[in-house]
Amino acid sequence: MVVKPGGPLCGCGRPGHLEAMSSGPSMAREAVARMEKGAESLMRDMVGGDLSKVTGAVVGDAARQGDAVALEVVRQAGEYLGIAISS
Repeated sequence: MVVKPGGPLCGCGRPGHLEAMSSGPSMAREAVARMEKGAESLMRDMVGGDLSKVTGAVVGDAARQGDAVALEVVRQAGEYLGIAISS
């Protein structure tokens, strides 16, 4: 299901599918992208500075601890999930 036309590629190779916008790997990808652009996050410490180790679970753990980047990533994923459900 497309939830963001022209969005990132899904595992199937098509853009903007729900999986590409709301899955654990997509949340990790978004969190890493934000940190690579300079966003401060405790996720960096949680993975010992190795951003390749950021997973959806790490994002979730950081969100539960109140990390602003993680909370925004989860909120965004939830928004796309809501679009899918309402469709």
